[in-house]
Amino acid sequence: MQWQSQLATIVTAIALAGYLLVSNHKNDSLSELQPPPQSGYYLNQATLIETGTDGRTRIKLQADRVLQDIENNTTHLQQVAVNFRSEDDTPWLLTADHGQLPAQSTTVQFEGNVLIRSEDHTLQRPLISASALNIDTERSIASTEGPVNFVMDQQRVSGVGLEYDIKRQKLKLRSQVYGKFLKLKAHE
Repeated sequence: MQWQSQLATIVTAIALAGYLLVSNHKNDSLSELQPPPQSGYYLNQATLIETGTDGRTRIKLQADRVLQDIENNTTHLQQVAVNFRSEDDTPWLLTADHGQLPAQSTTVQFEGNVLIRSEDHTLQRPLISASALNIDTERSIASTEGPVNFVMDQQRVSGVGLEYDIKRQKLKLRSQVYGKFLKLKAHE
């Protein structure tokens, strides 16, 4: 009989706890509950290719994950690699941890271990590294407001804020510029 009274005590305690739980939340409104954000399309291990008018690959984007936010139509990218060709047909590679393309924008925003470099090893081309970098795809301009490193062969320049015209290969560093230029060996 002792087990019956213990069972009755446990059932009573559970019922009382349930009542207290419900009564404490009866003023809560169901309208306050928000559904989780909904995504539009999503792709895993994605490769997207854009061709030029000549049919050749102009841009090849690879990402571990591509996700569209339907609230604002922004496209989010994770673990991104972008191969593209400039107007002079130079191949470039951009890698980043994350990328974002806002709706109706031609500027892709990259963040986290951003590197951009030429894939043509026969030319003297730069390597740009930053924690964040924006690429204006219409004007072929790379820019950032944050710290940046620019390396070309043994020449190194760092600063805060950058604008690099990929077409014309013109670099502008905005502030706190520091450079290291090594003497090039004369050809014998």
